[in-house]
Amino acid sequence: MKGQGLPPLTAGYASADITPPTPGLTLSGFAARCNQPSTGVHDPLSVRALALEQGDRAILLLSFDLLAIGEPLAAEMEAGLDAALGSRFPRSARVLSCTHTHSAPASIRLIGCGIEDPGYWELLARRASETAAAAAGSMREARVRWGAKDVPGRNFNRRILLKDGRVVMAPHALDLVRKNGPGWDSFLFLRFDDASSGAPIAAVLNWAAHPATVCTSLVSGDYPAALCSALEDREGIPFMFLQGACGDLSATFGAMSFQDTAGVVGGVLDRLSPLPWKEAKGARIALASGAVPLAYGMQAPRSELEQMAGTMQEIARGRPGDPPAVRILENILNVPPGGAADPAMLRYIASILAEWARQTAAAAGRATAPDLAVKVLSLGPMILAFVAAEVFVETAYTVRGLFARTACAVVGYCAPLVGYLPTDEALQEGGYEAEYAYRFYGHPAAYAAGSEQKLVAVVRALATRLGVP
Repeated sequence: MKGQGLPPLTAGYASADITPPTPGLTLSGFAARCNQPSTGVHDPLSVRALALEQGDRAILLLSFDLLAIGEPLAAEMEAGLDAALGSRFPRSARVLSCTHTHSAPASIRLIGCGIEDPGYWELLARRASETAAAAAGSMREARVRWGAKDVPGRNFNRRILLKDGRVVMAPHALDLVRKNGPGWDSFLFLRFDDASSGAPIAAVLNWAAHPATVCTSLVSGDYPAALCSALEDREGIPFMFLQGACGDLSATFGAMSFQDTAGVVGGVLDRLSPLPWKEAKGARIALASGAVPLAYGMQAPRSELEQMAGTMQEIARGRPGDPPAVRILENILNVPPGGAADPAMLRYIASILAEWARQTAAAAGRATAPDLAVKVLSLGPMILAFVAAEVFVETAYTVRGLFARTACAVVGYCAPLVGYLPTDEALQEGGYEAEYAYRFYGHPAAYAAGSEQKLVAVVRALATRLGVP
């Protein structure tokens, strides 16, 4: 009975430029930039909108060439979308996601990693509304195709557990490594064409790898933007990139240059020819929304935070620090055994931790963890779980194992982003994502053990609500 009696599926697509018009905005994603102004634009940034309707079901996907969207900007965008779309695409039917490029202006508050610019946020909210309205206004009956293809060896799990118990993010000699985790080879595709003329409307691509292949002072969409552009040129259809569960995955790179970005795109593009399109006749769309109530793990007492603030401030001023404090900084900077941190970076990271400790001490006992927004989309033979967090690839494998469907993936970096959501194993092991990243996000502690299991349970419940077996 699948597909019988279903209303026709309609689709519309639009995109707009969100490259900062004001030169010199700081970029988000790398503390190594030390909040210095950007110096130019290497390639433009875009927002892409895909609107889908089927009977009384409506779904709007927005993908931004940004690092992430935090709660303040998400609220501003949602208010604009309310005004632009009315009740046709309510908030429960919208997904705002980011490609997670590390070379765009700040769109989320990260201590020491980009300075928010109100004028740019206003531009983002306006372009989001305009692009969504344009996509909704261009809808026509569509034919749906989909595909999946594995491309191994183009990403790697950056969390490397050494035999001495440390977790690092840099390559080490094999004889020092105790364990490193899996990658993610699967590329998923959706394609929408005009049902009457066959003219292309839009395509969607999902993969998982940190877009941190380049670290310069130039604005860039990193490999997701470059890959979408290359596929558009080759296939003759605009592409939207939905970033996967890459909280602990990086694309393969070397010197963090634009040559590395081109290498990732070239290495993937050749393996994706031809794209494996298959018909999805009678595809039914459905979206369910939910939330995971998060809790923080153990938080440091006020006295310890105040002491840390003072210690880190002294190091930031160039004075010698006590060995435990220096080790924290060296771990964040990924200094190899026996190596020495760059003094300027050591001071800068110390200033970030001093600021975090001051803020956290001032709010001690009053911080509450946010709810994690989750949405599950069922579209024909494909399931996508949209999660507003930096999700680990291991979580994506767990989610995929829930379903007997052919294609299933997690889309991370949805809005409003709550930061990293480590697995319990990662919380036990430590390392950047579990021990330190939450501080840049301004949280008082990492999320408590069991948070990943709560997420998986919510995904399963939402899928069940949609009738997914």
